[in-house]
Amino acid sequence: MRFPQPPLRRLVLSWGLLVALTGASLAAALAGENSGSEVPLAWLPLLILVASTLLKTREILSVFLNLRASTAGWRGLFLVFVGVILAGVLASHGILALLAKNPTGS
Repeated sequence: MRFPQPPLRRLVLSWGLLVALTGASLAAALAGENSGSEVPLAWLPLLILVASTLLKTREILSVFLNLRASTAGWRGLFLVFVGVILAGVLASHGILALLAKNPTGS
């Protein structure tokens, strides 16, 4: 089964979107680093990072890996995998935030 490749215009627009989202991720990370919080990254910049990562992942999967031409099951499966990974990142950040507030563990 052959799927048509995305047109060049779509690839260039997707690349531009990925560059912009990477810039947003960088700005959010730098803002979180300078927030003065005990936790390495504050929650709002972290949520911006996660949202940016989710959007970049969706774009890469649909355009560059051409999953937009596949069935909805495959697209959904990959997005669930990414969601589980991002949920793990958020959970680990929450655990680190709790440990930073209570370093003795009691």
